[in-house]
Amino acid sequence: MATASVGGVAPGSGTPGFGAGLHDSSDSAILTGVDVISPITSPVPTDSNTNRDRTVLPSHSVPYANEDPRDYFCHRNGLVESAFEECISTLIFPHEDGDVVGSWILTEISFWDTEKERIVILTTMAIIIVKYDFIAMKKKEFKRIPLGEVDTMVIGLLVYPPLSVVPSRNMNGIRIMWNKGKPLNFLKRWNPFDKDIPFITYSCHPLFWHKGDQNESAKEMYNVDSFSEKLVNTVEQLNSNCKVHNASIVLQNYVGLTSLMHNKTSLGFFKVRGNFSY
Repeated sequence: MATASVGGVAPGSGTPGFGAGLHDSSDSAILTGVDVISPITSPVPTDSNTNRDRTVLPSHSVPYANEDPRDYFCHRNGLVESAFEECISTLIFPHEDGDVVGSWILTEISFWDTEKERIVILTTMAIIIVKYDFIAMKKKEFKRIPLGEVDTMVIGLLVYPPLSVVPSRNMNGIRIMWNKGKPLNFLKRWNPFDKDIPFITYSCHPLFWHKGDQNESAKEMYNVDSFSEKLVNTVEQLNSNCKVHNASIVLQNYVGLTSLMHNKTSLGFFKVRGNFSY
């Protein structure tokens, strides 16, 4: 089993963290499109257990630096913790899911490059993903992914194809795949309403960059590196057939005006927006 290296930098911070380093061919991959991880067009390369270069993200381009953290409802004291408790008590079944390993609130990036705020609960047997309304304080929908079905995980820098005009994200992420190496068919690739996509991609929640070092425990629940580390360790104990790679994660978006508008206005997050909240 290929394993991810523990190294690299925490997303956007310039400090050591888990799984942020890219493999040796990452620079050429970003420039040429060769060996970039894409579930649509590219096979997953085989990793060796060699040390990988550590890449420091530019400190002058911190994601979400201009956001006001107070606009996010999940910024309010105790709301995320209460949501975690509710989701765990109502959605986790020990005989089916096993023990709870950890809970996070992360940014899910859809196949169409739209950002969505999600609660992610990791157990010893599954990942439970919850769309949670932090205004009404209730669950809206959820999805359960058995860890035994996960066949590939990729940890690394989120990038766009070489010809894309979409601004770079300058952040790390994780892609979790259960597609058995098969590309998406034509209908799934072009149907934005299809929710049965056999992989998911996560990055840090915007509030990760607004939590100071003095509150590391609160910061960790927004940190995709923390989730990645716990997930890799859990899957290794459960499913030895799952391959873990350190490589660039390509987001197939070339122009993406719809996704740019969606992400710029944070429509996938529960926020205060002037006189309205949604």
